Amino acid sequence: MKIKQFLTEATSSLKPKDIQMLKKMIAKPKKMSFVLQSFAINYDEDERTVEVAPKGNSVIFMFNGDLYDLTNELIDLADAMGYRFKSNFERPTNTQNFTIIK
Repeated sequence: MKIKQFLTEATSSLKPKDIQMLKKMIAKPKKMSFVLQSFAINYDEDERTVEVAPKGNSVIFMFNGDLYDLTNELIDLADAMGYRFKSNFERPTNTQNFTIIK
């Protein structure tokens, strides 16, 4: 394992399996949903579900607005891949919409 990869995994609160799924969805987006393995202690399955929807040259992730670490991870991934992004929080439904623009 490379040092940089080890440090990234050590500082992220997301499990490596979840990070790999996010990378996969950014690289080849398709309409789907998946349940994060991370946060299982504090959140029910439906609260850890991430909806993914491709839209043109973008991919939209919709998830529980309380999952701040997921938002941070998506920002880091978008930055590392050189993609722009935008984020929109819907307070009435506590939903975070995070769009990565390729």
